Amino acid sequence: MKKVALILGLMIVCTVAASITMASDSKTYTAAFCVESEDTTPDIRYYNGGHARNYSSTASRFVCPAVSDDTVSSTIDNWSVTVYREASTTAWNVTLWNTARTGYSGYASTVTIPAGVNAYHTVNGGGISNTGADRVLFIESDVPAYGRIVSYKIQES
Repeated sequence: MKKVALILGLMIVCTVAASITMASDSKTYTAAFCVESEDTTPDIRYYNGGHARNYSSTASRFVCPAVSDDTVSSTIDNWSVTVYREASTTAWNVTLWNTARTGYSGYASTVTIPAGVNAYHTVNGGGISNTGADRVLFIESDVPAYGRIVSYKIQES
């Protein structure tokens, strides 16, 4: 009987520890999760390694989902995005949204990609709050001509 109680107790401790770990972790996503929005002609191309490239000669809006483990409340401690800027020196912003499912009411953090061409750039976006359940996390960007989103990372606690 002691053995059964010990095993059950250990299972409970492992379950609680796993729950805590899941809500406080870091996830890295490839841009293969990104989709193009607000465009009638698809300009997004996916590359080996998960890059999403804007194959158009003009900017295209990409939306990239993320997952929050915490269904009640959590904080994004830090987030970052890695991109490849090929030919364009146009201003390029990337925004992490933490919003209600009903729309763009919520929290956001925006980073600006440096102007250097033919180079990879990783930019940190800092933290944002999450105040409540049923939140949606996603990255949104008007990717300039021939630009690529490579990956994005979200650290949650």
